[in-house]
Amino acid sequence: MSIRARFLFWTLMFSALPVFGDQFSFSYNFAMGHSILGTVEGDLQPDQNTVLHLHNLVATYSAEAGMSLTFTTSFFDVLKLNAVGIQFAGFENSTNGSLHSDFGFLFVDDGFPCPNCATVGNFDVGSSQISAPFGTSVREAEAINRSEWSAALVAVPEPGGMLLMSISLGAIGLLLPRRPV
Repeated sequence: MSIRARFLFWTLMFSALPVFGDQFSFSYNFAMGHSILGTVEGDLQPDQNTVLHLHNLVATYSAEAGMSLTFTTSFFDVLKLNAVGIQFAGFENSTNGSLHSDFGFLFVDDGFPCPNCATVGNFDVGSSQISAPFGTSVREAEAINRSEWSAALVAVPEPGGMLLMSISLGAIGLLLPRRPV
């Protein structure tokens, strides 16, 4: 097999590799003037609104300087770009199987532990449960105001796409006819 044929074969093989995970930016502005801002990766579904399999959360709460919210839970991992049906939470610490208090946020449009709520505070988080904050552990709690929610796909070139583009350009260069010297 010639070098050109091998190169084209491997170009086609690399183009068939799947690339997973889109990055999304999000923000919510509470009535008290504070906000949750961040990014999260996940898989955008065919409806172009639902994002599942959330991971790599990086978020901040404007009232707590220097605090980074980096942990998502498997039972609140439905990001909705328009906030309708959202069930999304993020916390400062990860769970270790036992119930403990974590500072974080929770957005739930319709469901447990609160219907239509945007909450920031100290949650009791375990490996299979979450309890919403109450009393002095609540920083902010309100009904979700969809006009204050913003989420969008971040346009970032994926490494697999960049690799495919560079291989394709190389293949085109190899296939171009050479000029006699």
